[in-house]
Amino acid sequence: MGAVKKASLLSCKNLVTIEMSLVSHFFRTQDLMSNSEEMRRKLESMEAELDNAAASMVNKVASQQSTSFLKPLAESFEKLGTVAKVGAIAVGLILGLAILSTVLKIVTSAIIVAVLLFAGYLGYKVFLADD
Repeated sequence: MGAVKKASLLSCKNLVTIEMSLVSHFFRTQDLMSNSEEMRRKLESMEAELDNAAASMVNKVASQQSTSFLKPLAESFEKLGTVAKVGAIAVGLILGLAILSTVLKIVTSAIIVAVLLFAGYLGYKVFLADD
């Protein structure tokens, strides 16, 4: 009986050891999971910060480029006299209207060509196509 009792005590001790190792493994896994969730949250916050920083840099560069083009032009315009300012505005208006007129003529020509092509296609279908 003593040997059986000793063997059962050893097996109980082994079971307790295995159970304790499983429990410690479980808690380590839980710690790793919580650490991984914490790391994931930190990574997401860092990505958000980088996105915000990148967007602000793009906005700064874009505004600097547009400002860098218009600023010298505005400074030159401010240095002009009153008569020269009126002349510059008149020249700008004439150039703007000429460009607008050219664009409208191109659009009108494209529409006319499209209508003529459609009319030609209809004429072909009605008079020449074998049905």
